[in-house]
Amino acid sequence: TWACTNGTCIPTTSNCTTSDKCTVSAGCDVTSGCLWTNRNCSDNDLCTTDRCVDGQCVHQAKVCLNSDMCSVSTCNATTGICMRMSMNCSDGDVCTVDSCRAGVCVHEQHYLCNDNNPCTVDECHPVNGCVHVPVVCRSNSSCYNSSCDRSFGCIPTPVVCFTTLPCTLSYCNETTNTTHSTNTTCVIVPLICPVSSEVTATIVTATLLGLGAIIGIAVGAALFLTGVGGGAYAIVASPMTMSAVQVNPLYQPDARPTNPVYSPKAT
Repeated sequence: TWACTNGTCIPTTSNCTTSDKCTVSAGCDVTSGCLWTNRNCSDNDLCTTDRCVDGQCVHQAKVCLNSDMCSVSTCNATTGICMRMSMNCSDGDVCTVDSCRAGVCVHEQHYLCNDNNPCTVDECHPVNGCVHVPVVCRSNSSCYNSSCDRSFGCIPTPVVCFTTLPCTLSYCNETTNTTHSTNTTCVIVPLICPVSSEVTATIVTATLLGLGAIIGIAVGAALFLTGVGGGAYAIVASPMTMSAVQVNPLYQPDARPTNPVYSPKAT
């Protein structure tokens, strides 16, 4: 602009001002006058929309629309393009199957650790995965040892007791804590030999016959010594008394020469 001072025109600098806070002066052109430009609010991020509001820069994030509730759409700051990524539902536990349902993460236990062995307990460790722990078979009786069979599971086996002592036997007694055998549940007891009725009858019969023989010899000897030898022999050997003396173990019909009671003079 020009101003007249003391009759002389003198060029003066133009004062470029504006009430728009989002506009800044770009200088003055001698032809066009004041030059203006918008305030630079760029943050060099392609995923934001930059603008000036009342002299303040506002950076509004780009909205990436996504109809899939189990995915997340984000904007690539370099390209400004929206990218879709599945929702991360991992809980860090290898024993769960992680999935997304309607935007919600679900963690389900899986049972893939079964080794079809009844002698193991199948478990899943959150870090190590499947673990197969051997089954410990326990017996309610100390007279049985329990072991695991792959086909039938836990099977009780009777404790076998041994003894090297003669005339003794060993058996298991679950109420005994201290015994004389190597197995703490085994008991050693004397062996009792039972006597049958037939053996008893044989012993009694033999005893009675022995006593009868002794009595017969004693009576015969007494009769012989008192001089009644013939009578004694008659009593023992007479056919008339055969039925009574047949049970005498000394009686033999034709054994006169060998009969200790017999004397030839007494016939």
